[in-house]
Amino acid sequence: MTVGSPTAITADNYESAVLLLGDYATAGSIGAVFEQRQDKASLRGKSPKQPKPESSEVVVRGAHAVRIIYQLTSRLPSLIEHSHLERADAWGTYWSPIFRALTAQCVNPCREIRHQAFSSLQRTLQSPELTSTDHNEWTAIFGEVLFPLIIRLLKPEVYQSDPLGMSETRVQAATLLCKIFLHYLVLLSEWDGMLDLWLRILDVMDRLMNSGQGDNLEEAVPESLKNVILVMSSGGYLVPPEQDPQNEKLWEETWRRLERFLPDLLSELFPEQAKKSKSAPMTATEAERVESTGEEEEEEEEEEEEEEEEEEAR
Repeated sequence: MTVGSPTAITADNYESAVLLLGDYATAGSIGAVFEQRQDKASLRGKSPKQPKPESSEVVVRGAHAVRIIYQLTSRLPSLIEHSHLERADAWGTYWSPIFRALTAQCVNPCREIRHQAFSSLQRTLQSPELTSTDHNEWTAIFGEVLFPLIIRLLKPEVYQSDPLGMSETRVQAATLLCKIFLHYLVLLSEWDGMLDLWLRILDVMDRLMNSGQGDNLEEAVPESLKNVILVMSSGGYLVPPEQDPQNEKLWEETWRRLERFLPDLLSELFPEQAKKSKSAPMTATEAERVESTGEEEEEEEEEEEEEEEEEEAR
């Protein structure tokens, strides 16, 4: 299976080819059985049995299929150009199948395939061909790719498919979300939807950190957010209101949201600003926000439930 031939993949067979490659990758989930037997044998100090040759071949073929899905991204500019579709329609027609296929394999029980999918997903998300001046298209990588992926990773049945390995995968997902946000920070800062996106990221990181699965997210989430906040601060995007009154709402909403699950982060990163906040009296606006916090949390929970239902429907 290769995509070296220019005529191998065309507009007519593109989506079918991606679906077929996804099926090959999904079949490789059989490798999870051997991987988890290895885990148990290692805990007992024993040598695990070698997998059957046919099982190994299925896993190798599955991982190779994921690599080919990524390789297809190099063909997309040409396919989109010759499709004569509107930019938004072309994005959905050609990029969306790639992302659906890769994110599906990011929850594959087989670690070898899952790791390959995560690596391919990150490189695809950072592709220079992905973005454009029209933010209505590529910003969907958050709402249609990264957020749904993390919601799937938080499902108990996905976690139980590989309890040891999925902990690491969740950490990878949290790190990837922050990394992609920073990668596109300059472009996002020019978009009207940046504040809503940033607050949604904080909501997702809160949910990851408090998933209660006993993994490493309690350490990984704060470290990832510290890095994002420091980069945003050094770039002038997240600074105190007295430095940039235009970004006052971003500053206030950020710390109001972080107060729920990382209350000490402000004093750790901006000690002087934290002192000012404690000494300043509560304004009428802030009092209203405190009263509305409970209502907002209920709305967020309802939105998360709706997203899960939509994901299950897909």
